[in-house]
Amino acid sequence: MMTPKDEIVLLIDAEDYMQNGVYAYDIDDNGIMILIDKSIGFGSASDWKGLAVGNLDGDGADEIIAHRNFDGDYKVFKLKESNGVKFLDNIGIESFPVLQR
Repeated sequence: MMTPKDEIVLLIDAEDYMQNGVYAYDIDDNGIMILIDKSIGFGSASDWKGLAVGNLDGDGADEIIAHRNFDGDYKVFKLKESNGVKFLDNIGIESFPVLQR
């Protein structure tokens, strides 16, 4: 019987904007991080500011929500597996209007 493996999700907002985005890693039995998948290339002004990960809809798989401060969008991903290969599935965007004063 295989024991479940932990994953770690990182939100990167670096000076090299082509590397900015969401990265998901597996942690192997030796504690080594192995890249599962990444979602990058959202542009130089993204200004990533927040990350939440959890089983938000109760289906047993974690959702990943990343906040892009530039436009207020929340990018929603799900970590999925197909034929033994894990990947990030970009399942949507939520936008909230900016309050006008």
